[in-house]
Amino acid sequence: MSPQTSTNVQKSQDTFWNSAEFAARLRQERTRTGLNQKDFGALGGATLDSQSRYETGKNTPSAEYLAGLAANQVDVNFILTGDRSDSAALPADASELLDDYFGLGSGMRTLARALVRTVRVSGPLPATTVHTPALTFQAEERG
Repeated sequence: MSPQTSTNVQKSQDTFWNSAEFAARLRQERTRTGLNQKDFGALGGATLDSQSRYETGKNTPSAEYLAGLAANQVDVNFILTGDRSDSAALPADASELLDDYFGLGSGMRTLARALVRTVRVSGPLPATTVHTPALTFQAEERG
């Protein structure tokens, strides 16, 4: 392959493949599953180091890796294209929550995760009404 042909192939690949977008969607899908990098990578047969490199765009995963993710109900269509597959479609409220979450900076994401974990593990909540400038929320007692 001549240097000119190689350059043309690379330009074509760059147009089709945006590694930064791929890496961001891979991280987003891993976050959706609730898995850490080590456990998510293991679904596709990758090490923690490889998973980290995929999520930073330093390396491109193999088809075998993606097939392993797909076999474990990971939305590979979303990772590749940005479009959710029907089988991985989220309820509207969950999708809205994820959109809000990914609109936060990293510090606020950490705070949001801590808040959700605290509410989830705190046990039954008393019936409470919360007022904020944007909304009024009636929390129902859970058991």
